[in-house]
Amino acid sequence: MNFLLAGVLLFAQVPQGSVERGQKVYQAKWCHSCHGTVGQGGERGAGPKLAPNPFPYAAFAMQTRRPRANMPRYPAEFLSDQELADIYAYVASIKAGPAAKDIPLLFVMHNNRGYYQEVMHLQRMASLHKRAVDTAWVGNVIDRPAVDFAKLAQAQGVWAEGPVSNPAQLGPAIARALKVVKGGAPALVDVVCQAR
Repeated sequence: MNFLLAGVLLFAQVPQGSVERGQKVYQAKWCHSCHGTVGQGGERGAGPKLAPNPFPYAAFAMQTRRPRANMPRYPAEFLSDQELADIYAYVASIKAGPAAKDIPLLFVMHNNRGYYQEVMHLQRMASLHKRAVDTAWVGNVIDRPAVDFAKLAQAQGVWAEGPVSNPAQLGPAIARALKVVKGGAPALVDVVCQAR
């Protein structure tokens, strides 16, 4: 019982770590290859998100020293206790980025409603193999019905306009979108282009 209590107390205290050293060790020990350069998590499930708001130091240390699942083990011979504390200090220092709805960014969508290079390739292959070319659009044309990307963006809290298919309406639509972006928010203009 005393051993268990001592272990809990040992891990309950977060050792003093250096954010600057931690960032260097995080890169040098290749933590970024699975967890991302700022702890955002790896692509395709390579490693879980560590920041912002990492789990408590005791859990962080336990997962590093005796990991579950696919993470490799980092014993003290390879990663010192001080380096572990430094990495934790770095990860704990990472602040959350702005919400996507708060990033002033203009999206002008070139919407040809399809993957037409693929359609042309499928038509070429159908002709070559003596098959019907009139079904090459199946799974490649985003139409019938067309996707309303402006409504999808609005559903995510982004100002959006479109679909714009008349060239005379494009300039004023972009001007309205730029006004929104200059105000500090994202905007999307869905521009329907020639299908090719």
